[in-house]
Amino acid sequence: MVAVARRGRPLHRKVYRQVPPKVEYSLTGFGTSLNTALAPLGEWGEEHMERIGALP
Repeated sequence: MVAVARRGRPLHRKVYRQVPPKVEYSLTGFGTSLNTALAPLGEWGEEHMERIGALP
């Protein structure tokens, strides 16, 4: 297994050296902190869903 975590990256990538290949992704603490910034955007989208033509 090879874990790749680069400073300032929102995702953690874990590579398993096996056949068939396997890769797992998870959020880093930095990635989780984006939730605070993205939550208002999601709320805005829900409020304007009909106007922007998005599906529920």
